[in-house]
Amino acid sequence: MFTIDRKPALLKCLQHAILYWTILSLALLFLVSCGNAINTSGSPAPQRTQVSATQTAPSLATFGAQQYQKTMQESGKTLTVAVTSRLWLAFNQQEYPRQQIQISCQPSQAINNHSLQNAGLQPPFYLVGYQAVEPGTCTIKNGKFHLTVKVVASQ
Repeated sequence: MFTIDRKPALLKCLQHAILYWTILSLALLFLVSCGNAINTSGSPAPQRTQVSATQTAPSLATFGAQQYQKTMQESGKTLTVAVTSRLWLAFNQQEYPRQQIQISCQPSQAINNHSLQNAGLQPPFYLVGYQAVEPGTCTIKNGKFHLTVKVVASQ
């Protein structure tokens, strides 16, 4: 009978293991060096900003004013949304009283009011919300504000 010399097979396996670990080590080194990249462009390196626990988000009054400005930018436009989408509009009670909001839809139930009790905006700002229920077209008016909402079927 003949015998199988296992030394060449063991040597080949060992060579593959060394190659594998070498490649893995180089890849790890590359990743670490990318994380600590050196700036060679001559311009100052960008600084990382630390956010401390004492910094706060914008106040609710500022947030309300920002949302109000975004809503006013939509006036006169047509917004296309899919069924089940929700949209929120922020108004200033002094300029656009909640009682003056008019909604007309074809079909009549294309959008429904979406409850936003205590939405978190500080007076004089308030939010109104709507949910698209079925395909159709709606017009939302409040004083000089006018928005057309086109509801399309979900895809």
